[in-house]
Amino acid sequence: MKRIGRTALAALALAIAPWALSTEARGAEWKYSVAPYFWAADLGLDLKINGDPVLDQEIDVSDLLSDLEAAFTVHAEMATDKGGFFVDTNWLSLTSKDERNLTGLPGETKFRSDVSMGIYELGAFYRPSASRRLVDLLFGIRVIDQKQDIQIQVGDGRETRSETEGSLTDAFVGLRAGGQIGGSWDLMVRGDVGTGDTELTWNAMGTVGYTFGGRKQFNTRVGWRQMTYRVEESGTQTTTESTTTMKGPIVGLNWTF
Repeated sequence: MKRIGRTALAALALAIAPWALSTEARGAEWKYSVAPYFWAADLGLDLKINGDPVLDQEIDVSDLLSDLEAAFTVHAEMATDKGGFFVDTNWLSLTSKDERNLTGLPGETKFRSDVSMGIYELGAFYRPSASRRLVDLLFGIRVIDQKQDIQIQVGDGRETRSETEGSLTDAFVGLRAGGQIGGSWDLMVRGDVGTGDTELTWNAMGTVGYTFGGRKQFNTRVGWRQMTYRVEESGTQTTTESTTTMKGPIVGLNWTF
C-alpha cells in the first residue's frame, strides 16, 4: 500500500500539469525538440541479504558494449516559455555467452544470458520565469523495466533455464537549470529524486552544449550522468537490499523545430 500511494503521487502530478500550464501557455507558441543520445554507463551492483554483503561488482562499459545487441535512446519535449512536457526512453538489449568446466559436472558447461533493460520517463516541467538562464521544476513518473533469461547446458546434454522479469515505477521531482556561458555555448544541469517501487532513486546529469545551424535549430551536448536506485524486499526470514548504479559520459544531438 505504501508503494502504491507513493507512485500515485506521480499520476496526480501529471494529471494537474495541463491545468498548471494552461493559464500561462494558452495561445503561446509551442516548440518541439527531439534528441537521440548515447549514455556510456558503467554498471555497479551491490547486494545484501539480512545486512550481510553478498555481491559488490562493477561492470565496465567496454564489457557491456561487447555484449550489446541493440539500443534505443531518445529524449523529446514540447514546451512554451512557461513549461511543457517530456518523454525519455533508454532501452538496451545484451546477450552474453560463456563456456567453462565446473567441478562436479561432466564436460563443458555453456551459459547464455539475454538481458534487456529500459528506463522510461514521462514528465512535465514548469518554468517560473522566462529569462536567458532557465530554471525548470520537474515532476513525473519513471519506470525501470528489467528482463533476464539465463540458459545453462551441461556437457551431458542436460539443460536448465531461469527467467525473471519485473518493473519498478516511481514518482520523481527535481530541478533543471542552465543558460549560456559564452557565444553559442551553454551549460545545463539536472537533478531529481524519486520513490515508489524503489526505496529511493536519485538521478543527476550535467552537460555542455553548442548551438549551430542557420536557425540555431541544432545543439550538440556532452556531459556526465549518474543514476542510483535501491530496492528492498522483505520476506518471512530474509531481507534483501540491492543497489544499482549507472554512471558514465553522455552525448547527444538536439533538434528543435
